[in-house]
Amino acid sequence: MPLAVAANPMEECGMDGSRLAKIADWQQALVDGGHLPMAISVVSRHGKVAYVQATGYSDAENKVPIKEDDIFRLYSMTKVRRSSLLCSRTETSR
Repeated sequence: MPLAVAANPMEECGMDGSRLAKIADWQQALVDGGHLPMAISVVSRHGKVAYVQATGYSDAENKVPIKEDDIFRLYSMTKVRRSSLLCSRTETSR
């Protein structure tokens, strides 16, 4: 059963909506350029989800758009761990 992710108001989480909106443009450029078939971004702060963006296709051949609650397999967990570590190190160095 998919996990529903509901975003809280960005300001409630202490986030700047105009800066988070740049994520959608970046994701769309990657999909349009053929670098990725899809991308999902989730940004949280203090345990609250502030931003969720799904871009691209879950089935690129049939142009089926991806949804925020789609389930897909991650084949390389080292990438996920490195990304998480990078984000946490960036956050703590401020």
